[in-house]
Amino acid sequence: MLKYLPFMAALWAAPVYGQQCLPFDEAVSQLSGTYGEDVVAIGNVQSGARMFVFQNANTGTWTVMIVSPSGNACMAGSGTDFRLILGQPA
Repeated sequence: MLKYLPFMAALWAAPVYGQQCLPFDEAVSQLSGTYGEDVVAIGNVQSGARMFVFQNANTGTWTVMIVSPSGNACMAGSGTDFRLILGQPA
């Protein structure tokens, strides 16, 4: 988890805390290039934003980004041991 600290500091963007987000293209480039994570799921958020789930299939790391309509990407969470469950969970 420590490897994510610089990235988390750059991306974690709750306006209440005054932190900043990155442009989506930069966030994707950093997740792909640095952590080997690719998009595995996309969804719409009520506010008009989009949620992107990234995963590295080899290491199991994952990141959830919320992207505003203006294109700013803010990390909502990250972790390890990601497993994609298709269909009904057992």
